[in-house]
Parts: sequence; C-alpha cells; structure tokens
Amino acid sequence: INAEYGRVTMFRANLLKIASSLRLSSIEKIVEKSAGLTSQKLYIFSEERLNPEIISKVYQRQDTFQLYFLCSGIPLHEYSDIDDIDLYISPFVEDQEGLASLQSKMSHWKRTKFHHLNDIDFSSDHSSEVKDAISEKLYKYGVLGGTFDDLHAGHKLLLSAASTLCHEKVLIGITHEDLLRKKKLVELLQTYDQRKETVSRFLNIINPKLSVEIVPISDPIGPSGTDPNLELLVVSKETEGAVGFINNARVERGLNELQSYCVDLIIPTETPEKLSSSSLRREMLGKLVSGKTLTWMRRDGQTLKLTPGKFPYVIGLTGGICSGKSTISNYLKDKGVETVDCDKIGHQVYQPGSPAYQLLIDEFGQIIVGEDGSINRRELGKIVFSDESKMKRLNDIVWPCIADAVRAIIESSSSELIVVEAAVMLEAGWQEFVDEVWVMTVSPDEAIRRLSERNKLSLEDAEKRLNSQMTNTERCSHADIIVCSDWEQSVTRSYIDKAWEGLTERIGYFRICQNKDSIEERWKFVATKAC
Repeated sequence: INAEYGRVTMFRANLLKIASSLRLSSIEKIVEKSAGLTSQKLYIFSEERLNPEIISKVYQRQDTFQLYFLCSGIPLHEYSDIDDIDLYISPFVEDQEGLASLQSKMSHWKRTKFHHLNDIDFSSDHSSEVKDAISEKLYKYGVLGGTFDDLHAGHKLLLSAASTLCHEKVLIGITHEDLLRKKKLVELLQTYDQRKETVSRFLNIINPKLSVEIVPISDPIGPSGTDPNLELLVVSKETEGAVGFINNARVERGLNELQSYCVDLIIPTETPEKLSSSSLRREMLGKLVSGKTLTWMRRDGQTLKLTPGKFPYVIGLTGGICSGKSTISNYLKDKGVETVDCDKIGHQVYQPGSPAYQLLIDEFGQIIVGEDGSINRRELGKIVFSDESKMKRLNDIVWPCIADAVRAIIESSSSELIVVEAAVMLEAGWQEFVDEVWVMTVSPDEAIRRLSERNKLSLEDAEKRLNSQMTNTERCSHADIIVCSDWEQSVTRSYIDKAWEGLTERIGYFRICQNKDSIEERWKFVATKAC
C-alpha cells in the first residue's frame, strides 16, 4: 500500500498464505483483497490439502490473472519453481516469521516483502454455508483427460482438483488425432507437444512431488479403461457422463470401478457461455495472431521492407477452396478498398503477348495452343495434373509472371490500402510482398459440401481435390489474421469487421513509421509499438 500517494500498488506475482481452519467466506474475502494487489500471478498456499470445492469457488471468481493453488501439504520451501514472489500476503501477522525463515534459507525469497491483511473481519462467517476446508478423502492414483488447448482456468481447476485429491500419481490423457477431427477451428489448436508441456509445467508448479504421466489418447476411453491401478477419475460437469461409460468398460475387463470427482464449469462474468478452448479459439478470429511481427516491421538487412513514405499498405488474402475468399474480398471492395484478383491475372498470363505465353509453348508443346491462339488450359491440365514434376514446371513459369503483374499494380496504385486475393499466395511465396497475410478457413466437411454443390462433384471427388491442397493448419502457421467462414455470412463479416478495426490502427502506425527519415528513427518507433 502506497500510503504517501493514497493508492494501492499492483505487484506482478504474489503469494497468499491461508489456513484450512478458515471458512470459505473468509477465504473468499482474503483472496479478493489479495487480487487487488496482483497484476499477473497469485499463488495460494496452504500447509494442508484443501477441499477442491474451495479451489473451485475461488476459480469461479478470479479470471483476471494466473492463479495457482499450492495446497498439497508440501512445505513452501520445496516449491522450487516459485522464485518470483513480490509480496507474501497473510491475514496472520505471525506468518512474517515464516517469511523470514524462508529468506534465511533461500536467496530468491530475499526481495519478497510481507503484507499483513489486517482489515479482514472474520466474525461474520457462517459455518453452515461451507463444508470443511480440509480434503477428507485422498487417493493414491488418479486419471483425467481433455484437450488442454491454450490452458485456461477451467483446465487449471481440473488439474488442481486432481493434484489435491491424489497424493502419489496422476495419469493425464491429452486428446490427439481422431478425437480432434470434429473440433471447431482445429487448425488453431496447439500441437500435442505444446499442450503436454504446458500441462506438465503447471502441475510441476502446484505439486512438485506428484508423479505425472501424460499420454496421447485417440479414443474416448484411453488408459482410464485399462489401467488396473487407477482409483479416481476426475471429470468436469461437461464430461460427467463418461464416468459410467468408462466404468462399464473396466468392469467388462474385470477391473475395479473408479471413484469419481466432478468439478464445476467456469462461467465467465461477461458471457453466459462456459469457459472452453473452443470459445477462446473463436475469440482469436479477426485478431492479430499472438506473437506475430508484421512484415513491414521486420528487418531486411539494414532496412525495413518498404520505402519510407511509400503506400499502399498491402493485405494478402488467401485460403483453401470454397473458404469464402471472394466473398470477403467483395465485402472489403464495398468498403472502398482496392482489390486485386490473382486468379483473373492468371488468366491473362495464358494470352498471346504475355511473358509466359511462349515459355509455356516451348515447355509443353504446340498441343496446348487453342484455336483462338490462347493457351488451352484444359489441354494443359491433362498434361500437368497427372505429373507432379510438370505441375511444378508450370508453376515455375506462371507464378513469377503473376507476381510481377501484382507488383506493378501495387507500385502504380494511388490507394492507401490494397487487398491481394490469391489462393496460392503461400505456395507461391507471394507473402513476401504483402504487409499482412489474412487466411480464410473453413472446416474440411463444409468445404467438401460447398465444392460438391458448386462444381457438381461427388463427395469423394471433392474430398480428393481438397486433400491435394495445403491444409488449414499449414496456412494458419503463416497467418497474421485468421477468419473462419463455417458460420452464416453475418458472423464471418463480424470477424472481418473486427480485423478491419485493428487494421485501421496498424495503418496509422505504419503511416507514422514511414514518415520517419532514417532507418534508426523508424526502428525506434517500431520498438515502442506492440501492434
């Protein structure tokens, strides 16, 4: 507390010491007070294992910072990964001696300050409203499963409950392969290895003594139906129905039925929807991809990519077949944006007089020339679609000609913004002359349905054509902005509107940056803007 200025100072990482003798209402008051002092991380420590229901209640109310419950009965000095504490907070003044003891043993605690919560009134507690704070039943070996994508508070509650209830080992199944195919926006999922590492790191922080085994699962039961040593199954309200299914499978194999513990779903205060990885992935749509550095902000030797004062700002719009690229391009065109259709430019490349015309005839023969003198693309297709090497040679001739034509349009344009639409932008490497890459995605099943209806193809032929292209996951790895068109057009346009709002801000930074005279001034400006 900064008494001189009469305000509360926020600290990055704090530790709150609580006692199992406190009732839930008291714990909630203490956590709320501590939250007001915390900007990033709050560790909650108890010398005894807490009832998971207490942990659940606190997680339901705190979603503005990272929360870690260290409530597995382990002495505080054994949490080796916790070395960043600013404040040691406690409602008991005698805990100041405990901090002093820690500081005498461990150097990374020496900078930590003690803060006594002396304004908490415990007299209004109602014991009838709360169960015992201490966890009564412990299990040796438990199991739980999930996607664990972009580890959020719901996942952390599930893992914390397992860590508190199991004193020896937990087995964690992370969904993989077939179980992911039907998930929405699967292309935005973290890799299995990333999810495994995040889960492992979180558990090591909250319970370093717990043995943890993490395995990929590609069926709904996984090892929970086959491991004879398991005792406890930890589930959420969303997956509670799996308990009977799993126990039936175990009984059929002659194994013991598992006890179960179910944690509540977390409902964010700003939305009636439960907190989930899929809802968080939807929130990513239309936003600048986290951790991305835009092309115009990157160093190219000693210079930025574009000449100071040079416009336009260029968006590269790409996506797979039937992903809605043209619909979005037309929507932006209606906003007054200049658009360039690379498919139309590609048609011009096959006309007499184009730079590629004679090269194509020399490569593939006179047979590809139509009656009107232009390249007969149907005949050309018969040659290249069955031969990968010939397709590559075709692209090596055509793609550079299209790129040159697009560059010429950009350099001669007086527009402030241009959208370049190209299905093969990433395959051709054209992202190098745009400032942002916007990727349109659509789920494979929906793409197959649209393609089958549009081109009068069988579902099998449509699937083959889709599978010959770059995947959504591959495209999204290059994206600055991602938009999915699985939903009705009004929803897709809302994501484009969100992207447009962010774009106008970035163009403002871009304009200021380009008005800087020297490379040093421009980079100094870029370094101050996380855009």
